[in-house]
Amino acid sequence: MTNTVEIGSDVELAKLTITQITDNLGDFFFDDSQFWTYQETEWAILTVESIHRIIMGYDGALFGEKGIVKLNQSRLKSITAIIMGLVKREGFFTDPKAGINCLNGFIEFGPAGARRIPHDRAHACRHTIQANWHKKVDLTGSKFAKYLKVLGNALGDQNLLDLLQEVGGAAVAGYGARLIQSKAIILIGPDANNGKSEWMELLCRMVPASAATTLPPGDFKRPEYRVHLVGKLLNTADELSTANVISSDLFKTIITGNRVNARDLYLGMVSFKPKALHVFAANRRPSFIGGLDAGVRRRLLLIAFAKSIPEEDRVAGIVDTLIKDEMELVLSWMVEGASRLITNGRYTIPASLEEALQEWDSESDTAKEWITNRVRQDPTAADYTEFGLYRHYKFWAEERGYGKYILGKKEFVARFKEVMPGVIGKRTTTSKQTVHGIRVLATDNGEDHYEAKHPDEPGEMTYTSEVIERV
Repeated sequence: MTNTVEIGSDVELAKLTITQITDNLGDFFFDDSQFWTYQETEWAILTVESIHRIIMGYDGALFGEKGIVKLNQSRLKSITAIIMGLVKREGFFTDPKAGINCLNGFIEFGPAGARRIPHDRAHACRHTIQANWHKKVDLTGSKFAKYLKVLGNALGDQNLLDLLQEVGGAAVAGYGARLIQSKAIILIGPDANNGKSEWMELLCRMVPASAATTLPPGDFKRPEYRVHLVGKLLNTADELSTANVISSDLFKTIITGNRVNARDLYLGMVSFKPKALHVFAANRRPSFIGGLDAGVRRRLLLIAFAKSIPEEDRVAGIVDTLIKDEMELVLSWMVEGASRLITNGRYTIPASLEEALQEWDSESDTAKEWITNRVRQDPTAADYTEFGLYRHYKFWAEERGYGKYILGKKEFVARFKEVMPGVIGKRTTTSKQTVHGIRVLATDNGEDHYEAKHPDEPGEMTYTSEVIERV
């Protein structure tokens, strides 16, 4: 390290540091809250600590007649910030080339399917799958083929393997947040030995350790934790957190891959776009008070591991075995899923999974359940008031013991507008919001002659098993 500098300013030391890094490592830049340098097959993080060590080499350097460079924590931060501004290449990782970076090249996808091309720094890849890819492979007789058969049995439907194949493809390609409708994958399975833990482990082991993180949705709200999502291909967690967390705007923002802020230990607040596929495991589905709103529903994909794996089909350390002996087979299988996923721009979701999501929705969406069972469209029916309609719903929900899942009037009206748009009209001269074009049944899915009499406000109501009347 030189023991003399010209003026010893922060700007000079920043430029000297940049020259030294470039001479030793080649091109480097700042984007997505990190410094990056290219290493053989991928862009790797150049840590702030390593940059600080280079800067510290100038501590004690002489300048002018009597000047001595004296560095402290404040100057280190200042010089680092100047370097960041000088080498910033904003947006470099925003839209990387779609494909999979593996040991023997980059797998790209086109009309003719997958093909391998040489590595290139322009691909903006930050990770390399530690396996070679060969276009034609045969799974027949392999340990992986047996594993897939057992996994298909645990899912209760061998056809669901196609979906898991696409999920695996999304993980190794870093494509989770680039879909037309990005989704968090939720693996549900109340029974032990159902295979979901092994599947999650296989996903994690297929990507490099530097490409994976473990951040439960409950920690998304903490900016110092969110920074761990920078540049990651995969985020997994064994907990799903609360329904309130999953229905938050921040959860939807991160799953979709929209820009968020995070706090870095050295750089302070930074901004980045999450790229990771998010996979969470849970024994049961959380309950949503008020049901799943449309935004949440679009971003969740439930996959149920319906059955326990028979003891004779369980293989201790199966993931270790697959990674050690047949990782190239696993990669080839996932490449097929990635090809299908990238071509279609969305997951291939079986009807059974759509039904499972609807079931989850209806389990805690008491307003939608009431509407389904008690409300019918009828343009000839007399108008209701919002309050009167809410009284019908509330009595029905209380009668069924729904307790904490009963919505307040404001929440109920908002949910009613989502499920049945266009039936709530303008306020009347008495400031009552009218609801028109519907009739309320007195029994679940009752016949026309059981139609309930709707109350006007104000007034007390008495209830019978069939009708609600004002007294």
